[in-house]
Amino acid sequence: MIGDTSLPAIGGIGIPIVAYALLSGFVTGPLVAERTIENSGWHAQCRQTLATEAEISRPASPAMPKLNCNSLMGLFGDDGNAICRDYGNWSLPFADQIIAERNRIEELQSKRFAIAAAQSGTRCDCAAAVMTEEHRLVWGLHAGSIRIVTPPSVRNLQSGLVSALHSPWCAGGAS
Repeated sequence: MIGDTSLPAIGGIGIPIVAYALLSGFVTGPLVAERTIENSGWHAQCRQTLATEAEISRPASPAMPKLNCNSLMGLFGDDGNAICRDYGNWSLPFADQIIAERNRIEELQSKRFAIAAAQSGTRCDCAAAVMTEEHRLVWGLHAGSIRIVTPPSVRNLQSGLVSALHSPWCAGGAS
């Protein structure tokens, strides 16, 4: 009929279902994801993991022998030590430059470690955002079902967060 303004049966039920799905996918899903990630202790665990990774990847400082008369001439026993007693415990002329360069390299490595530690919070936040965004529909299903349905990516939250942390979006050239 031309004057009939009633909606078909699917239209009357379909509009609220679509509205609820959109609300779950774009509002409640990300909100539940954010709260779930926050309650899981992710940020503290992530910072600790990144600090451990940075410490493990830090190269060890090579042992620097003393380059003076006693250390070099002492290899020859008492005769070598006698030379040092007679002429003094001199140092090799380039030893100070070697030690200064080694100290400069260690200082740069310490600064690099400090920068990586300062950026760990940003990387952890990035991982949480990537996990929420990449699994928006899954989080929407989880939130829309009033948390009755728990998809595998929500159940394995820590694994997903670690994968997101090491993804190209969050790695930041540090991994």
